Amino acid sequence: MQAAIEERKDEENAGCILQTECTIVVVLTGLLYDWPWWEYAIGLFVAYLLLNIHFLRVIYCIAASFVWGVIGVALSPYLFDESDWEMTARILADDYSDYWWMGLIFALVSLILHAPAMKSRFNF
Repeated sequence: MQAAIEERKDEENAGCILQTECTIVVVLTGLLYDWPWWEYAIGLFVAYLLLNIHFLRVIYCIAASFVWGVIGVALSPYLFDESDWEMTARILADDYSDYWWMGLIFALVSLILHAPAMKSRFNF
């Protein structure tokens, strides 16, 4: 019984992560397209409704992990304290080849954090 309660807490925490990420995506999309307040409400309702479908939740978790990997690659020059000149040259040349491993680490950590959300509720 205790194991089932702990597993349910993990799912709730993962759901909180997904809902937070979904809210950020909807808000940024709304800001980009200059939505009125009621379109934000509809967007959040549809996003949360779609997160209740297990297959779509798994696809979302994988896509979010990929995005976090890309963010990790893009932020790597800032994390490793390159000089302004090196960072500018790397950004202008779109040369992030030295930092692919940082993107992999970000993506794997994201997958680990999203793992409870990818489990089916029907696995007993």
